[in-house]
Amino acid sequence: MSIEQEIADACVTQALVDKERAKIENEAAAYSSYLASKVNLACLGWDLENPPKKPGPIQPRLLNQVYHSVIVDDLWTVLKKNKNPTINFKRLQNAVYNKVVRMCHDGGPCRK
Repeated sequence: MSIEQEIADACVTQALVDKERAKIENEAAAYSSYLASKVNLACLGWDLENPPKKPGPIQPRLLNQVYHSVIVDDLWTVLKKNKNPTINFKRLQNAVYNKVVRMCHDGGPCRK
């Protein structure tokens, strides 16, 4: 197993994915509320009270935010624990993305 896969396995947890998902949803709700205060969205046919609940594709923003969180929050401890390993960040990004996608396909709340 490569160091990049070990980092992804150790750092990407369901709690992290849930936290980043909640951040995205809160930002979307705040923006929606801002738009509602500026424009009468009911005139445009938007139903703000009952938004659609159907599952959709995994958001690319969620993948990027989880990867960013791994780099910013967890990388220093990984470097010190593994005595400054050489990390291929493209492989790390792919490993993190794959882990998030696997979590989402296993029934996690990763879909919009």
